[in-house]
Amino acid sequence: MELRFLGREHPPLEVVSRYLLEEHDLGFAPGPCDLRHLTVVLGGKRSGRLFLRTLVEAASAGGRGLLPPAVVTPGRLPECLLELEGPIASTLASTAAMIESLRKSPGSVVEELIPGNSSLSSATLLPIASLLSSTRAALASASISFEKAALIASNFDSAAARRLHCAQRVDDTYREILDGYGLTDRDDAIATAIAAGVRQQEPVILISVTEVPPRLQQILDLCREAVVILHARESSGDRYDRYGQPIPEAWQKVETPPLVGRFVSATTPARLARVILDVIAASEKSLAIEEVAIGVADSDLSPWLQETFRRCGIALHDAAGSSFSSSTAGTLLETLAGSGGELSAETAAALVRHPDIHRRLDFEGEEDFAGRYAPDSIAEVDRWRSRRHPTSEADHQAPAAIKEIGAALAPLSASPRALSAWADPLRETIANLVGDAEVADGSWQALASGIEKLALLPDGLADSSSSADAISLLSDSLTEKQLPSEYGGPAMEMLGWLELELDDSPLLVVSGVAEGKIGAADGSDALLSEGLKKELGIAGSDQRSARDAHILDAILDSPRTAVIACASRDAEGTPLLPSRLLLRSDEAETLLRTFLDDPIAEVETPLLDAPLLTSPVELGIPVPESRGKGPERVSVTAFRDWLTCPVLFWLRRVLKVESLHDRDRELDAISFGKLLHDTVEAFGDDPVERDLDDVDSISKVLEAHLESMVARRLANPSLAAVAVQVEQARARLKQFAVEQAALRQEGWRIIAVEAALDGDLCALDTEAGPLAISGRIDRIDLHEETGRIRILDYKTGDSGKSPDKDHLKGKGSDREWTNLQLPLYRHFADRIRGKGIPDPFPEQIEVGYLLLPRSGSKSGLALAKWSDDEHEEAIELACREGARILRGDLGDAARVVAAPFERAFVGVVIDPESQISGKDGEEAE
Repeated sequence: MELRFLGREHPPLEVVSRYLLEEHDLGFAPGPCDLRHLTVVLGGKRSGRLFLRTLVEAASAGGRGLLPPAVVTPGRLPECLLELEGPIASTLASTAAMIESLRKSPGSVVEELIPGNSSLSSATLLPIASLLSSTRAALASASISFEKAALIASNFDSAAARRLHCAQRVDDTYREILDGYGLTDRDDAIATAIAAGVRQQEPVILISVTEVPPRLQQILDLCREAVVILHARESSGDRYDRYGQPIPEAWQKVETPPLVGRFVSATTPARLARVILDVIAASEKSLAIEEVAIGVADSDLSPWLQETFRRCGIALHDAAGSSFSSSTAGTLLETLAGSGGELSAETAAALVRHPDIHRRLDFEGEEDFAGRYAPDSIAEVDRWRSRRHPTSEADHQAPAAIKEIGAALAPLSASPRALSAWADPLRETIANLVGDAEVADGSWQALASGIEKLALLPDGLADSSSSADAISLLSDSLTEKQLPSEYGGPAMEMLGWLELELDDSPLLVVSGVAEGKIGAADGSDALLSEGLKKELGIAGSDQRSARDAHILDAILDSPRTAVIACASRDAEGTPLLPSRLLLRSDEAETLLRTFLDDPIAEVETPLLDAPLLTSPVELGIPVPESRGKGPERVSVTAFRDWLTCPVLFWLRRVLKVESLHDRDRELDAISFGKLLHDTVEAFGDDPVERDLDDVDSISKVLEAHLESMVARRLANPSLAAVAVQVEQARARLKQFAVEQAALRQEGWRIIAVEAALDGDLCALDTEAGPLAISGRIDRIDLHEETGRIRILDYKTGDSGKSPDKDHLKGKGSDREWTNLQLPLYRHFADRIRGKGIPDPFPEQIEVGYLLLPRSGSKSGLALAKWSDDEHEEAIELACREGARILRGDLGDAARVVAAPFERAFVGVVIDPESQISGKDGEEAE
């Protein structure tokens, strides 16, 4: 084993390339340089690509071509150097076999590994199977079995020893299952091959590979020629072992290179992104965009960096690519896996939102299942869920899109079978859902490859698996897969922490070097604690800390410009500290004081001050422009919206923007109020029922009306929370029966329900012209002896507000009208027409609410006690504001959303009125 040092004076890969061409080239000039006999090991795929590029450039500088060496990562080196015997089980097959071994293990063994859970479903067993597999691999890297680990653990942790002993029993069964299908576990095959010796006799070159586990060390020792090349100065050789690994004890004493002028901080991720842009702009060197790299030690910063750079028109390429789980194919698979193999209403709503499925549902002209739906299938599904609250797609009022998705998923409803037998149903289901969309996105190719591996599993393996088992296993196998990100030309590269050491960009800005993100971090899990890892010789937090200290040292001790950037708080506002590695210097106190003295950022909307590349109109957001003319007819309840915010009035009442989402798990306040409202309306509309005066009789007819309403409006079965709400409605109706019986016994009789205000008869005379007023009065009562009239509105909100509190805010002379509903009812009472309504209308008129809140103590009659002057004041206000409505005069409020427009958009889609005014939102109009 030979250890070489590159030094820090020049870019490391340039030095390595010259060394290989000078000492290992078997070609002859002017022919190509021949390095095919070499096996070169680098820590990551991106480093490998960068190395080959540098090697080609070095050969071209001498006027020659290149026959490149084999370039691999440490994890793939055993296959290059050893003769592995027998068919090796794929990762998918290994996980499936581990799940089967758990199912076949005694209950006491499973209980030890999964305490308190007796379920043997894949959803339950998959996490522990993955843990067993990863622990098995970690132990195998140190040539240790579960049993040996249990023996060592028994000296100081009996509980860990018991778990590891149980893991050994599961592992024995796992081997038997694989052997039964003629397969061998990869780690077992490597152990057997090591005993047989290394087949590779040509040189093996490791370039800055700082993690070399014991098994890989054993393989390298068997090689005839192995060279470890380190990006370090020869004077610091005592910090590394013979395999190039940083020695933890040595690195604990190493000071961090000076950070003066090379450290910047900000209070939030959004501000840090802009600080990084300032650092790049202030660079003294004239650099091309591809000569700048952004290091990301904390992956949570990536979205902030990408969005900030995008809005500033700067291309930022993520060298690591994107995860499969965040891709279009990944989100579909995750939704199917989370469904448990059944199409619930929630799963259906998620699927209709999938971009490729939604595109098919809404695209006109397809002959199969497109072109037969409303313009927006998402809106239809959300209306169905918010109104019917179904538990499955089987509801008879489900929209066509839901029924079509259910039919598309039919292949997954087949009876249990072997895992491999689910490959064809999965292919058919995906084709049903997305059709040709898979051609346009590389993630679909990754999914197709995963399904192909599923099909290649041995026949009979896990032969009683459901579709949910197969989907969960497939999803797990693809979760960590990275997809290459699109690269459309020159861009700054965004690199992960482990890629930074060998990067050769002239300017490097490293973000997120915070405590817990690099340096020491507890890597304990349910089977291997940090202490046990140390006893077993497996790399733990000490080794990671030493590795990260080496990388930081290499970044700062180089001829390029490197800047460290930290945020003092994360996106949620949680305080952060710089990594302890940054504080290993004489200037640590100054650095920490500067960092902590930064003012705490106020709550901010991310990136609003960055230039927007898309206008609100292009985003499809309605623009509240009146163009000098407003509606000529409004409802009595619309005045509340206008007095709250004219812009929101315009969006809701004029542009007809509605709030739709899929978050509800129960009836919202308006739907619950409408259920109660319509039940008591049906009672009041029956001339026999409304004359009842005893509580029991009224309760019985209300119960019947409620059951009828529930049957017509809600799915059967509906969500459990909805069933609870129905019982709550039943309780409120019992209280209503008490109140109604008392009113009837006092001589009050219902003479009309849902009495309409006719806009042709009811109009406000404003300075801008007549404004027609429409509305429906919940009920009108007549006192049989006195002839007095009561105009009543049902209120089912929990607050049980009186008319005074619901219509006015403030105290004394500062009181302001916020609602004009009851004054307008009183003002237009003599113009109400309909069956049962006296003509002429009596002059003695009372207005008020009949309250049906959650608390029975707040229920009952609540009459308005306003004077004639106060009523007149309300009507004068209605006339003034009515003139503004007719003119479309939004006033100063129009500037609220003129630019950047966020408030109007967010307000419309997230229940705006309740946020601004605190309104219950309980009653339907």
